[in-house]
Amino acid sequence: MPGNHQPTSWSAAGVAAMCMAVLTVGCGTAHGSTGQAASDVTGPGAGNHAQAEIFARQLMAQFTIPAGTRPARLSPVPLPLRDPWTGQAGASAPGSADLGQLDAVPLALPATKAFMLAHEPGGADMTGTGQENRSGGLREVYIHLGSRSLPKGIDDAEAVVLMVPHGASSTDVSIYVHVRWFPSRTATEYLDPAKFLAMTVSAVVLNPKLHHITRTIRSAADIDALVKLLNGFPAAPDTAQSCPGSDASYQVTFDPRIPEQAPVTVTTDGCYGVTVTVGGVPQPPLLDSGNTVEAIAARELGVNT
Repeated sequence: MPGNHQPTSWSAAGVAAMCMAVLTVGCGTAHGSTGQAASDVTGPGAGNHAQAEIFARQLMAQFTIPAGTRPARLSPVPLPLRDPWTGQAGASAPGSADLGQLDAVPLALPATKAFMLAHEPGGADMTGTGQENRSGGLREVYIHLGSRSLPKGIDDAEAVVLMVPHGASSTDVSIYVHVRWFPSRTATEYLDPAKFLAMTVSAVVLNPKLHHITRTIRSAADIDALVKLLNGFPAAPDTAQSCPGSDASYQVTFDPRIPEQAPVTVTTDGCYGVTVTVGGVPQPPLLDSGNTVEAIAARELGVNT
């Protein structure tokens, strides 16, 4: 297992996490209105594997570990000390970079935890601590951390420190860093406001009873503003995300000036993202971390959110 044993300024003992909200990315591309096949483009906020790996190494280098700590040689690695983000084969999930190290700390579990808590990494916020009892009396201790800032192109960076006792006076500690970058957008997702004559905003509202609302907007300024907003969103990373409850889902249909133009619709259900569908083919979802499109559509339709 790759390791970095330089003392630095992070504290961790368990599952440490630095997270941003994200969506599950769908797949599919479509032919754009030019008739040419869409291709991936960098787009706003896009990152790459090399950038994520560099940032992961920077985070790993910030962990402080007790004096006398040595790399641990455990084969197989016990389940409580395994990387929670990689599969059984140890492979990273698509769109992410992972680093890990496994150490033997010459302190009992309580002292190891206290040390890690006293050396919180710079740029991190602790969000919680905990422990889990395992079979055979094996106990796992963990601490959650959150990142205060992320570089451009990086969607999420998480760190986890897991600790289990190894005898009465030593502790096995595993540290993992998981960094996920923003993927590229497809060219088809970029829209040209000059190609649209109007946009129809509609909603399916659940409360107080199921009903539909529709409004057509012909203001060129309003169309331009929404298209610019959509063009500025990054692609949503490929990860599951819990969503706030929403009583409505929204769709914006852009009416083309030329009948031969591929129809474009934008959908959102208040789950931090939107999907642009061009010519009937949904493109990879875009990240709308503030649910801005939902708020705009609700305002235009007079829906209370």
